[in-house]
Amino acid sequence: MWDRGVPIRMQYRIKMNTPETRQGRGDSKADGILQAWYNGVLMLDRRNMRWRHDDAIHIDQYFYSSFFGGGSAKFSTVKEETMWTANHAVSNKPLLYNPPR
Repeated sequence: MWDRGVPIRMQYRIKMNTPETRQGRGDSKADGILQAWYNGVLMLDRRNMRWRHDDAIHIDQYFYSSFFGGGSAKFSTVKEETMWTANHAVSNKPLLYNPPR
């Protein structure tokens, strides 16, 4: 999927869903959005996400983790692998691509 030494660009968009109108009503909407672009091509477009019920829950952190393999030694790489990442950013507006609304 990736050519060695060729940088790729990833962009993600997460939009929170509409929370409950009053606590305990259970009427939060599954209208949240999760989108992902790979080198400018929209690869994932989910518009039915229910991230929260309560309006007090917001996006307030960014966590990045690379993962290679599985949960046991049989998934280990045959040699040491290296991955470089750069230019991580968080914004309330599109950074690279103009996502559909």
